[in-house]
Amino acid sequence: MNWRHGLRAVKFLLLILLVVLLLAPEWPAFADEQYQLREIVGLREFDFLVWETDAFVDKGETSLAGGHRYLDGAAQKEIVLEYLQLTQDARQLESQLNLIYADPEVADPEQFSADIQAELARTRTTLEEKQLLAEAIVQQQVGQILIDEGFAMLGQAWPPVLMHVTPLPSVLIVSPRDRIEKLYQVNLVTGLSTPVKEEIEAAVYDELDLSALVVPIGGVGTFPSMILETSDINRLAEVTSHEWAHHWLTLQPLGFNYAFDPAVRIINETVASIVDQELGRQVVARFYPEFLPPEPPAYQPAPAPVSYTH
Repeated sequence: MNWRHGLRAVKFLLLILLVVLLLAPEWPAFADEQYQLREIVGLREFDFLVWETDAFVDKGETSLAGGHRYLDGAAQKEIVLEYLQLTQDARQLESQLNLIYADPEVADPEQFSADIQAELARTRTTLEEKQLLAEAIVQQQVGQILIDEGFAMLGQAWPPVLMHVTPLPSVLIVSPRDRIEKLYQVNLVTGLSTPVKEEIEAAVYDELDLSALVVPIGGVGTFPSMILETSDINRLAEVTSHEWAHHWLTLQPLGFNYAFDPAVRIINETVASIVDQELGRQVVARFYPEFLPPEPPAYQPAPAPVSYTH
């Protein structure tokens, strides 16, 4: 009896294997452009799942601690401005390092810049310690304006304002060589050097006979949003508002079709840009009024052309 059960098991496994071979596509799909593109990019593709997981853990810990809720407005403002100043200090130090390493007169740039590197490391450590609290404060401030404007559910801004300042991935845009049309888009890991980006572009051109360009981005509408590091409170308020607008639009028809219709994408981005100008300005006006830029000039229609005929 045992050998009969064994024979049945073998027949069943062979039947499953036959079904898989008949129904599964040819693999690997070497002729498929997307497959070849992934092969070119390789391990340089950005992993959003890992980033989202880490960001949610950080945001969850900050929310549970809730330290920002026990601070008054003056203390919150001081923390955010200190964070922005540290960001500016770090970027200035990095700029000094770049100048040293680019100077052919410096024989040993590592030794020459040792003090700057040590100061940069200390600044970055302090910056990381303050970042999540500063982000939580800015999120709360943007959320308060949204509640006042009627974007609330159960007394909270809806959808919630969530963002995380982080180095952003760059984007590989692939298009045909004979017309302007986006065929594929691949997000690349942060920190790629210019030679590496050019190598990827050249590989797409040579191997797929397609045009390719690696471009930077200012923010990504993930949840939490990915925000590029800045030392400007106006920029931080605007980008946070811009990415929140994308989150809100995701729940609307204009967001449902974002990935499928280029015209919808243009309208979506236009709406988000209008929101970030209005909402970002309100945030700065209420919480950081001394940094509020002058009102943009009102639109003035062009004068009518002068007629020289009589």
